[in-house]
Amino acid sequence: MTSKPPDGHLSPDPEVPTALLISPARLNGEFGIFAKAGAAGVFCADALIGPRLPSLTYMLGFPDVAALEAGWDEFSADPAWKKLSSDPQFKVHPPTASNITSIVLRPLACSQV
Repeated sequence: MTSKPPDGHLSPDPEVPTALLISPARLNGEFGIFAKAGAAGVFCADALIGPRLPSLTYMLGFPDVAALEAGWDEFSADPAWKKLSSDPQFKVHPPTASNITSIVLRPLACSQV
């Protein structure tokens, strides 16, 4: 079963249900900006417990590392991201984005992601 997000697909493949786990608020927020930068949004999760809270995890899809690097630069420079990230509701202590860890995964041939 596939599901389309309300404002269109975030995946290059319209048959991949990438938005099933992404809330409408996130689609209109950072995932909309990710999509403009060429990233296919797979999921976003908030950690509930642990020493590094608040903690967000995003899984994004890119065709290759060059597209990832270009897309991340485009996302970081996007005026909509600058506005969203400066919103007072995200001004918490410790800061939400005080530490970024990037892990690049490569899908197996049988992967649907």
